[in-house]
Amino acid sequence: MKLSRRTTLIAAVVVAALVTACATQRMHLWTAPAPVRVEGVSFSGWGPNPDEWEPVRVAARPVDLSPDDKGARAVGQLEFRGGLELASDDARFGGLSGLHVEPDGRLIAVTDRGEWLVARLVLGEGGDLRGLVDARMATMRDARGEPMQRKQDADAEEVTRMRDGRFAVSFEQTHSIRLYDLERKGPFAPPDAEIALAGTEPLKSNESLEALAPFDDGLLTAGEGVTSRSAPFWIVPLVSETPSSPKGRTSTRDFHGLSSLALLPDGDYLAMERFFAPILGLRIHVRRLSRAGLDADPARWEGETVADFAPPLAIDNFEGLAVTPGPDGAVRVYMVSDDNFNAAQRTLLYAFDLKRPVTAASAPVSK
Repeated sequence: MKLSRRTTLIAAVVVAALVTACATQRMHLWTAPAPVRVEGVSFSGWGPNPDEWEPVRVAARPVDLSPDDKGARAVGQLEFRGGLELASDDARFGGLSGLHVEPDGRLIAVTDRGEWLVARLVLGEGGDLRGLVDARMATMRDARGEPMQRKQDADAEEVTRMRDGRFAVSFEQTHSIRLYDLERKGPFAPPDAEIALAGTEPLKSNESLEALAPFDDGLLTAGEGVTSRSAPFWIVPLVSETPSSPKGRTSTRDFHGLSSLALLPDGDYLAMERFFAPILGLRIHVRRLSRAGLDADPARWEGETVADFAPPLAIDNFEGLAVTPGPDGAVRVYMVSDDNFNAAQRTLLYAFDLKRPVTAASAPVSK
């Protein structure tokens, strides 16, 4: 049927209005998900049955570290290697609070509504973060193998992969850690175990086990500790007849709360701390946590500053931190923000390379 000139004009006006709305309101025109083959592998998930992971449409838009300085690359000891703003029309997407990235580029995250998210990162020729493909989601299971119905049971805050290949997830409101064997059993299986801790009584329900990382064959976990400026931390063996007691207390920057931990190749840890106040806004502090301090008797929570993030840098509610081998032998660091399912916030995924700190032996000699 041939359209009249008037109809064509009206259609053109409608299309122009939609394009303008998308540009001004940061709306997204979605495209259907499709398998994308990256370096010979297309499936981003874990487990024997790929159908348990439901494809979701996720848009990835490149963003600069600083809107005012598009050439900004360095923050302390971190070198910016690309950033993405992620968004989806799937209501389950958002609230990303924990992050793990494999050396092959597979990403796994948990949401604070009890969902798994897996995807595959796309890097450019120089190693910069360029995109995210093959995003899929699955609902986490409780001890009976059923989806968790109550918010307090599903409030996952951190995910890490242990030495035995399983994934450990900390849950904030229940003050517990659950172990999932995704590789062998997939996302629909119940957890292999649930680890309870002693001495969690001082933890508030919204300042509980935010941080979790491998510690030899066990785990290192700690509370957030915003209001108290510190919180208990635990070194948790996987096999114990009694719940583990705290080994000591964290020490964070004033009014900052611990939000994530990640194990470094040399055995130290990166610790991410977060500050927010209505007038001052958001601040992110990253420090290197000393393994030697944790091994001391009594154990000490101590380390040096790696980077400080503050406006005008483009930051949001960063909660997830991951470390993985990067291109050319670099230590690659990924950070993801939790948008709290709030339209006023964003899901940002940043990539950095950790620069080697300058020591007395490596510093240039002044003449």
